Amino acid sequence: MSKVLHVGLDVGSTTVKLVFLDDEDNILYSRYERHMSNVFLKVQELLEEAAKEFFAKLRACDKADVEVILAAALREDGIGFAVMNRMFKSAGYNIINV
Repeated sequence: MSKVLHVGLDVGSTTVKLVFLDDEDNILYSRYERHMSNVFLKVQELLEEAAKEFFAKLRACDKADVEVILAAALREDGIGFAVMNRMFKSAGYNIINV
C-alpha cells in the first residue's frame, strides 16, 4: 500500500496544474486550469476541490455501508489539518494505527 503522496503544483503565466501521485507515480488526482491572473485564488480553489472530491468519496462509502476504510494520515498542518480533522470526525474518532 502506498505510504507517500507526492503533490505537484506548476504555476505558469496563464495556467495552474495540480497533480497527486502515489509512490509508484500513479496519478491519483489531476487538474489543469487557467488562473486568469488570480494565482493564489485558483490554487486555493483547486485544493478545496480536491478535498471536496475526497470527502464525496468517503460519503459514498458511508452510503454503501462500507465497514472499513483504510487511509494514510496526512501531516496535521495547513490543509492536512483540515483533512485529518474531517477524517477523525467521519470515523467517529475510531482510529486504528497499522
